[in-house]
Amino acid sequence: MNVTGLDHISVAVRDMEQAERNWEQVLGRKAGAHSTPEETPHTQFFFGDGKPYIELLSSTSPDGEVAKFVERRGEGLYLACFRVDDVSAAAAELKDLGYRVFQYGEEHTTFIHPKDLNGVLLEITEREER
Repeated sequence: MNVTGLDHISVAVRDMEQAERNWEQVLGRKAGAHSTPEETPHTQFFFGDGKPYIELLSSTSPDGEVAKFVERRGEGLYLACFRVDDVSAAAAELKDLGYRVFQYGEEHTTFIHPKDLNGVLLEITEREER
């Protein structure tokens, strides 16, 4: 697997407005783009105009994955995402090494189960740099 760089870090938060204010103060800049994807029950705010960037995630549904994460573990690091040259080849290699690999949503993105990686959900993608 050829890792080409860190893509982004996602942080799960309870209160998006408060989290956005906190991160804006600390980073000294306003959040960039934000979205609420139809296929996922959460809102996203992005900080950073290059790589890597920070993504804040807040659930819009009490039974969404981000809400479940915050309920179980509290606010904090939700996932780390790295870019690779070929996500299909990387997923096959990781499976061969015994990691639980699964896909959710985007076809050029794969995840490693957090129980296999010290409690951290790892996302690998072959997306182009934003």
